[in-house]
Amino acid sequence: MAMADERKYAMKKGMIAALAVLVVILAVVFSMAICKPEETAETPSFNEVVSGEEAEPVYSLSPEQIKQMKMQIVEQRLEKMMPICDALMRTVATTGSEYDADNPAFVWMSLYIAANQGVGVRDEYVVDENYDVTIPGWSVLELLHAGFADRDELISFPKRLDYVTYDENDGSFCFTGADFSALSASVSSYIMNSDGTYIVTMMLVDNETQEYASFEFHMKNNPDYASDIVNCYPMRITSVTMTS
Repeated sequence: MAMADERKYAMKKGMIAALAVLVVILAVVFSMAICKPEETAETPSFNEVVSGEEAEPVYSLSPEQIKQMKMQIVEQRLEKMMPICDALMRTVATTGSEYDADNPAFVWMSLYIAANQGVGVRDEYVVDENYDVTIPGWSVLELLHAGFADRDELISFPKRLDYVTYDENDGSFCFTGADFSALSASVSSYIMNSDGTYIVTMMLVDNETQEYASFEFHMKNNPDYASDIVNCYPMRITSVTMTS
């Protein structure tokens, strides 16, 4: 009988010890849960790729990398501006006229050259069997805004104009086809100003003699431009000057 009582006492003592250990473990776990710092969501930074509602962090960009990215964007936008820049340089060089948004002859000569230079670049340009180029009215207006920032509407035709006709039925313009491959245009340098304007130096080179003329363009960002819209010029030109 005494042996049985001792066994019961030992079992009870063991159970009490086990319960004590369990209580200690639970207390430690509970205290850790209380002391765990609350997680906070960080605001996505410049160096994060945002997709939907989640932001995936990427490697941080150095100031030099950011500068290179900005330069790449500007160069891509200048490339889209080349048809009208090329046209303005040729108009200044061949006519001896200064850049003038109020001169009908200058404006339409520039649009005529730009129309031919845009063939193969702009999807809405239609070329017929005579190589004449037909462009919708809205596209000609975009070309005008890109080349002449201060003009909101198309200027009237000059008295003598034999290289462009207007179709009243659909509002399109037909420009006489021409080959301007004897000269080529390129960007020499550019400066990005803090106010969002640009000073761009371009060259017009004679492909045979390698003689060239230099031009300085002043441009500003086009507020209506969106990079996902193909038919829109990213900049607007405010002035063009032949420098040499």
